[in-house]
Amino acid sequence: MGYEPTKCHDKLSGATPPLLPICDQLPAAPYHCADLVNENPAMHNYCAAFYDPNNPDTDRYIYAPVSTPACVKKDSNGNIVAYQYFPPGDVLDGCDDLRAKDRSWNLNACYCCCGCFAYGTMVAVASGSFKAIEQIAKGDEVLAGTPSAQDGGDTKITWTPTEVTLSQGVAGGDNPVMVYLAFGEDEKTGDIVCSCDQVFILASGRIITAEKLQVGDQLVDKDGNPVTLRTVAIGSYKGGVHHIATKSPENLSLDGHLLLTSGVVVGDYYLQLHFEQLPKDWKHEEIDARPELGTPAYDEKHSALNASARVLFGERPELGTNRIQVQNGVFHVYTSEPAYLGMDWCSLLTPDQAVDILEKGTQSPLSNPVPKSMVSHLFHIFSGFYPDFVFYLDWYQMEPNVYAITTFDRKVIVVTGGLARMDGFGYEGMAMAIAHGIARFSGTEPLGEHAHTGTGVADYYAFAMISRTIWYAPYWMDYVSPAYQQMKALFGQISADNAKGNPNDVVNEPSVAGRLKAMQSGAGGGGLPEEVGGPPLPRIALQSVDATTEQVTLTLSLAPSASEATIVDNYVITPDATISSATQDSNKDFIIHLATQLEQGKTYSVTIRNLHSLVGSKVDPEHQTLEFTVD
Repeated sequence: MGYEPTKCHDKLSGATPPLLPICDQLPAAPYHCADLVNENPAMHNYCAAFYDPNNPDTDRYIYAPVSTPACVKKDSNGNIVAYQYFPPGDVLDGCDDLRAKDRSWNLNACYCCCGCFAYGTMVAVASGSFKAIEQIAKGDEVLAGTPSAQDGGDTKITWTPTEVTLSQGVAGGDNPVMVYLAFGEDEKTGDIVCSCDQVFILASGRIITAEKLQVGDQLVDKDGNPVTLRTVAIGSYKGGVHHIATKSPENLSLDGHLLLTSGVVVGDYYLQLHFEQLPKDWKHEEIDARPELGTPAYDEKHSALNASARVLFGERPELGTNRIQVQNGVFHVYTSEPAYLGMDWCSLLTPDQAVDILEKGTQSPLSNPVPKSMVSHLFHIFSGFYPDFVFYLDWYQMEPNVYAITTFDRKVIVVTGGLARMDGFGYEGMAMAIAHGIARFSGTEPLGEHAHTGTGVADYYAFAMISRTIWYAPYWMDYVSPAYQQMKALFGQISADNAKGNPNDVVNEPSVAGRLKAMQSGAGGGGLPEEVGGPPLPRIALQSVDATTEQVTLTLSLAPSASEATIVDNYVITPDATISSATQDSNKDFIIHLATQLEQGKTYSVTIRNLHSLVGSKVDPEHQTLEFTVD
């Protein structure tokens, strides 16, 4: 089922209370929260958690409300009058700093809905060659197809160089509900990893989504020739995903919205988003009658093709294991095999960190039953969401900690009484401490010791996904901010030596500062920080300079935040030239116009500095300066 932005807005505004995006209330907001959802692996994981293959109504999967913290200023009537952007990894601290100066600033929840190709998927570009999808930027040209005629049942397509108007993706992470397709003949085969709602065009000229494809369907190549689908699988994909779109989605048709990827013709992202709105006679004749991949009905219908894995359909004997290396990642076919074997454990705090907190903090007495009741209540809540876990309170253990243990094939979370009784560590913080233990079993990479999710990665996952699972959307912000402040205060009792972590093993032993950044980034809709094992964020690079005597135009690799883009001190022209203003291009926000006075024919250099991208990355020091000559 495709994603419809209008339907998303209707569902959010119809909730009680309404869950309106901030950008609907304040048109000058610099970004839409949907951009963060599209770029954040944890958000993909959160949305995928709602997927139920046995439920024909997938609205709750696609349109589950996702909240992201935003820092806003409200007037006396409660109306939003100003918005301050902070990178996701700094949003909680940044907004608290603003509130300390002006109490009309506060954290507010911004809502959007859940709704791509794997990295390395090759796309035909205007030059006649191919380019990996993640390397295609907004403004680049790709070959876009338009169905022109049918000849003998085969679809014919006309190709035209067309500008890319949207390019977004996730650099890496776990994508739980993806489709693997292999196609072609023995001497010429190809494969694709994509989302369930990716659009494909068939040899009949009709379109269909990946989740409705079946072995034997005829896809088409660049010339409209049929390409036989040989293998269909559903599973999880660990790697980068990306999507692009060409023309405006207004008056949407197939014309100019077809792309050539990995040798077959597919729909662009706009066609994917608006699939449900397209006329029924454009779609496969039996699309409504076909069962969806991953459902028992699909399994039953195609059981004759069932290979070694439960939901791998087709003939691929080389796939003896359920692990397929594709593009820039690994696709794991879903099976019923247990995720973890043996006995092992990991913890919220290292032994030395726990001793620091025990010595510097204070605990309520064992006779106080309130902490025990609080933890018991949280165990009941978590048991409902995570019924395959065993939760245990070791009340008499003085050391403050949470342990994630695998024993007898059971996943056990142990909370010590020492942590439950810590003064200043309350309900919200304890919930995220338990969530950290659950996150250790999530399989989210990078993995640490005993195949558990890394320490800081578990912090990130707890705030990014588990917090949004246990706390319903309208009230999520009321809990997640105090939870972070309590974790921050708890970690503040760790000595400097034990807080610095191990720079040679940030996955297992990240610094306390890195862990706090991971928590904020998880809540704030950002990616996994480098400090805890995340991939390096793409930095802002100065790509080209055009200049006249009165204006210098800079083209950057990434758009800087709107608040920083207009600060003239963030740009330096040498020899000295006064910059009177800096403006962000109204159509392409990665282009900056500097107003100045320069001499014709003279050579200058310009340097960018102190800029941050939407996801918080800084300027690339190796690509921040360029020379130019004034026309």
